[in-house]
Amino acid sequence: MSDHPGGAKALLVNCGKDSTAKFEEKGHGELHLNTMKQYMVGIWPNGKPNPYEAKDKQTAFNANDISSHNNEKDCWIAVYNKVYDLTDYLYTHPGGHKVLLNVAGKDGTDAFEGKKHGLKHLNTMKMFSIGTFIGGRKNPFEETKDEGDKKEWVEP
Repeated sequence: MSDHPGGAKALLVNCGKDSTAKFEEKGHGELHLNTMKQYMVGIWPNGKPNPYEAKDKQTAFNANDISSHNNEKDCWIAVYNKVYDLTDYLYTHPGGHKVLLNVAGKDGTDAFEGKKHGLKHLNTMKMFSIGTFIGGRKNPFEETKDEGDKKEWVEP
């Protein structure tokens, strides 16, 4: 915190809060977000999407596309019909990073189900979704409601 150019107090007054509006108000951008990644400890529920994510990225992947993303610096995992970039989540995963690395670059659906993961866990992973997995199994929890182009998982 002492490294923060605005001083520790600028951070302390926002601890435990969604500080997106303050962050944007200060004119912070992508460089600042990238600097903060190393301090990430969890996911803020219902947080605002990152405006700096490229909109023209590939959004559908097959097994070959994800196979090279199989290490701690680049960790993609397919679960059901989605692909997740879990690189930034590896060391915050409650089950440890090794269980994720065991399925990095692969379809991890069987491992996911084997641990009795469910909707709660998929909702946690939403923010790491980078696209659909071609050939992936249908998500049994996926009952969607349409809101224009936006679809959200809802509990059955």
